[in-house]
Amino acid sequence: MKSSSKIRTVQKLSGFCQSPDVRALCFLFLLLSASCSFIFRDYLYGNDLMIFNDIGSDTWQQYIMNYTSIVNHLRDGSFSLWDFNNGLGINQFNFNLFDPFLMLLYGVGVVLGPAHMLLYINVIQILKIMVAAFAFYWFLSQFSFSVPSKMITSYAYALNGFLLVWGQHYQFGTVVIYFPLMLLFCEKFIQKNSQR
Repeated sequence: MKSSSKIRTVQKLSGFCQSPDVRALCFLFLLLSASCSFIFRDYLYGNDLMIFNDIGSDTWQQYIMNYTSIVNHLRDGSFSLWDFNNGLGINQFNFNLFDPFLMLLYGVGVVLGPAHMLLYINVIQILKIMVAAFAFYWFLSQFSFSVPSKMITSYAYALNGFLLVWGQHYQFGTVVIYFPLMLLFCEKFIQKNSQR
């Protein structure tokens, strides 16, 4: 009895792994990994940090200071949603409203120390690129596109300029993940209503 259930499980897994979509997603993951290793090589393998001293110096003077303050307060056990360390006070929640990926960054900071967050910002950006590609592929799978066209389009979408350029405003770059998910849920809703 147990052996037959194990055989069925193995057959399901082997059938799942032979699915064109699973193979395409695995290839897409490898392609994006290689591309991101090249694009972010200075940040991953060099001495550069993905922190920009842009026109408003938002990244260096605002975001990193805020993230470090949150992590330091979490490590001290004195976290509150309003922090008076910066000026007349700053809402610690405002940067975190739309970017759950920042929780990963805070986790790294709490475990490894705030200095390590600067190194892991680029890893989280790469993770966002991967998730954006998979979300867009999932959306395109609602239509009768070929697997290669879905893969190529998802690759191009994930490496679009908005995430790469506006990634310096870390929470705004997450929009490229929310957009295909929003389209996906709208399409699912339309399909469900059209079947009634």
